[in-house]
Amino acid sequence: MGRTSRPANRGFLCQEGTAPGPQGQRAAAGGRCPASRPWAGLCGSVGSEVCWAAVCQIRGTRVSGRRLVGVCQVPASSGKAWTRVRVQSTDEGCSPTPGWQVSASSSCSAQCHTPLLPVPCGCPPKWGKGPGRVATRQHAVLSGGLAEAVGSPPLLPGRPCPRPGGRFRCFWAVLLLLALAVLLLAGIMHVDVGLLMPQLGDQADGPPVTNVMFLKTHKTASSTVLNILFRFAETHNLSTALPAGGRFHLGYPWLFLARYVEGVEEGGPGRRFNVLCNHLRFNPPEVQKVMPNDTFYFSILRNPVFQLESSFVYYKSYVPAFRNVASLDAFLASPWTYYNQSLGLRNAYARNSMWFDLGFDNDAPPEEGYVRARLLEVERRFQLLLIAEHFDESMVLLRRLLRWRLDDVVAFRLNSRSQHSVTSLSTAGQERAKHWCALDWRLYQHFNRTFWARLRAELSPRRLRSEVAQLRERRRELAVLCLQDSEPKNQSQITDLRLRPYQSGRADILGYNLRPGLDNQTLKMCQRMVMPELQYMAHLYTLQFPDKPPKNIAFLEA
Repeated sequence: MGRTSRPANRGFLCQEGTAPGPQGQRAAAGGRCPASRPWAGLCGSVGSEVCWAAVCQIRGTRVSGRRLVGVCQVPASSGKAWTRVRVQSTDEGCSPTPGWQVSASSSCSAQCHTPLLPVPCGCPPKWGKGPGRVATRQHAVLSGGLAEAVGSPPLLPGRPCPRPGGRFRCFWAVLLLLALAVLLLAGIMHVDVGLLMPQLGDQADGPPVTNVMFLKTHKTASSTVLNILFRFAETHNLSTALPAGGRFHLGYPWLFLARYVEGVEEGGPGRRFNVLCNHLRFNPPEVQKVMPNDTFYFSILRNPVFQLESSFVYYKSYVPAFRNVASLDAFLASPWTYYNQSLGLRNAYARNSMWFDLGFDNDAPPEEGYVRARLLEVERRFQLLLIAEHFDESMVLLRRLLRWRLDDVVAFRLNSRSQHSVTSLSTAGQERAKHWCALDWRLYQHFNRTFWARLRAELSPRRLRSEVAQLRERRRELAVLCLQDSEPKNQSQITDLRLRPYQSGRADILGYNLRPGLDNQTLKMCQRMVMPELQYMAHLYTLQFPDKPPKNIAFLEA
């Protein structure tokens, strides 16, 4: 038997429900199959099924009596998929003399098995060994099925079967064309691509991040972030590092120690928690003792001018530097008259308090080398620093990095003051505040820049505006659902004593009343969203340590 050469073109034509066409039926003059159609297709109806088989005769070489594997196309009305069958076929091959033809001699109705995707008309397999490959170039036997054809489109009359692997190229070509069409449409309409495909844009790259350390700085909207984290921990049944015993802070204003956390001593040195977010002064080696290695570290900063004003009002009766001065403007006009460094920790709220919360010396001179070194240290320790003045944008970015749902980061403002307890600094007072809190000012400037650079890297301007709008709209929806009058209330107006926030200094801290008549599930969700931080922390403590005495919140009993 002569040696068969490898075909240059494996495509062929096959008309559904008919006998082979002229090119499949008869060789060209001189005893050779047409070079453009080295594979012949057989089309023949067998009962209610159509059997497809293929045989290869290259340049006149004769193949006869071969066993072929064909493919049955079951009509759609039968509800079956394409299946692989074995077909007995005796053919005369492509003989040197005219009259070559291919014929089928057996039914394929009884041996259908292994559902396949639609397969085109007898597309030939690859050469070589293995399932779906031609055993030799001489023996063009379809042994083991048409693996190369799986997933190809169904036969179209008069259309050549794709080459092996062509279905993948077709798929990617179609996908590329769709992508180009979307880009073209976006360019014409000036629309962000992410807005055209929100489902693709919102898909997370993996599961939500559940190991989180939030450094809760003071008077920076951190109580609202704390509520977000507490809710997430409770919803997902995560462990939270809470103050031990009757304490409400994790050792603040002293540097954090692992032993300040409830359960660490009983659990041993290997005890780890999912969430750490209560007030503490950052001490990385001790924090790492209670948090896993893959923890996501973040914090929040606020313009130190406004942060200092809030601290002055809130800690007026607590901080020695603020007690004996009438206003913040008066304090900033002559700070050293009131500020005594020897009082140390108790005066931390009066100067560079965010710098202090990060574990640094808040009275250090703002020398360039020292400041740069500390800023680099913060960058190494924290994956993200939020900006309070851009809270909604901060939540959009945080949600993206943590791969959380929208409702996970929607929150009402907590521990905020009524407008009448907010004071305004003069222009000169604002400049003095920047100078007095020079370390905080440098910290804020630096990470305000990095925050916006990170946002620009993660989201286009249009996409950012869209996601911020979604966040705000969802907040409005929840406010209508949960809140009475959809507005915060002062302490005297809050009817549920358990939802009254702690009051401090001259600040008038606001809270919320819930709408009456909420069903149990909605009521539980809404209560979580408006629960002040001390009450929520005590609630989690009871859930996490049911055998220990509950925390006593004295002001609720007064």
